Amino acid sequence: MAAEGFIEQKQREIAEANGLDYDAVKAWRRAQQADPDVIAQIAVARDRTKQMHEDGWRLQLKMAEDGIGCWDRRSRGVWTRLIHSVCRLGDGRVWGHISVSRHDQTMPSWEQLRDAGWAVYPDLTGIEVVAAKAEHFSGAGFAKHEVLHLWYPLTGPPLLPDFTAGFGTL
Repeated sequence: MAAEGFIEQKQREIAEANGLDYDAVKAWRRAQQADPDVIAQIAVARDRTKQMHEDGWRLQLKMAEDGIGCWDRRSRGVWTRLIHSVCRLGDGRVWGHISVSRHDQTMPSWEQLRDAGWAVYPDLTGIEVVAAKAEHFSGAGFAKHEVLHLWYPLTGPPLLPDFTAGFGTL
């Protein structure tokens, strides 16, 4: 048996003796050494399409298999639009971005913003940004459209403190 095969066999035996799945441990090790872009791709590389359809969202413009694109949903008689994108910003992090608007051009409600965020990133904390007045743009291709934005850091350490004060809920 080659030395590499012998070492891998011993590592497998040690993992199993300790109740661990050796293949999962190897995958975890690879992920720890991965490039931040790869980690971000893993974070968004889940097929959200099925869940988003179950939540009532309808794909209007498909950009990728992971939910990136433009989605519409009718709820309580109002059409809401969600645009999802992912990019690396100047801080070096990869960010998920969701913009939410209503077809009647009025400001989306907090619930509409929350539901859009949960549709794409149900397990992550999003950050709503109130831009400085001089930096504010609310276009979405229409001069009078009101748009809200959520940002999700997909790489790097958490940005926000634990606002739950250790209780686990907010």
